[in-house]
Amino acid sequence: MFKAHGDWRYFVEPPVIYVEISGSFNKEAVASFSIEIAQEIIKYPEHSIQYAVVNLEQFELATADSIEIAKVYFQAVKARGYKRVDYIKANIIARNL
Repeated sequence: MFKAHGDWRYFVEPPVIYVEISGSFNKEAVASFSIEIAQEIIKYPEHSIQYAVVNLEQFELATADSIEIAKVYFQAVKARGYKRVDYIKANIIARNL
């Protein structure tokens, strides 16, 4: 197992969650990010977060082995039923995820 590579920060103020992702992500970072965000979201009443803003301006790349975990994360975003999700400056790699 490798050390997680990639940086993120987030801020929640219902009904919005703001997420900023930067750098290059490996499988371990995507997994850590997904778990941390999920643990944060469950602190709030169900459906209290209705909008997400994901800033990908500084996102660089994801390793091949992290793609499946990233897809699961983005499927979970869809499953949460947000009214709207805005992606800021998504590059070609992020759009394909």
